[in-house]
Amino acid sequence: DNSNTSTNSDTESFYKAGPGIVSYVPFPAEYISPINNSELNSETTLVTLEWEAEDLDGDITGYDVYFDTNSQPTLFESDVLTTSLTAVSVTSGTSYYWRIMTKDSLGNKSSSAIFTFSISE
Repeated sequence: DNSNTSTNSDTESFYKAGPGIVSYVPFPAEYISPINNSELNSETTLVTLEWEAEDLDGDITGYDVYFDTNSQPTLFESDVLTTSLTAVSVTSGTSYYWRIMTKDSLGNKSSSAIFTFSISE
């Protein structure tokens, strides 16, 4: 049969998805030192803020450290590459508040709780 008529047939496309990209937000950092709610000796003039952080992806790129005498601490130092900040100046008779913002390579961030310590008078 010779016919110049064409017909359209339904065509279906199938797509098989590959493995998705999974990205985990880092766990909020936990304090190591000074111990939360501790009172340090009045002769203390410098402290080391030390924390630990984990990320299931293992792609933590740095930390923003918030530190202040205000209970809602402000940014003190950004893009810290280690899990401690040394030689932070403190004054006797003062309470301090700090928290850590953990950042990873995909832009995920997590904020720790606010930690506090004081220097006795």
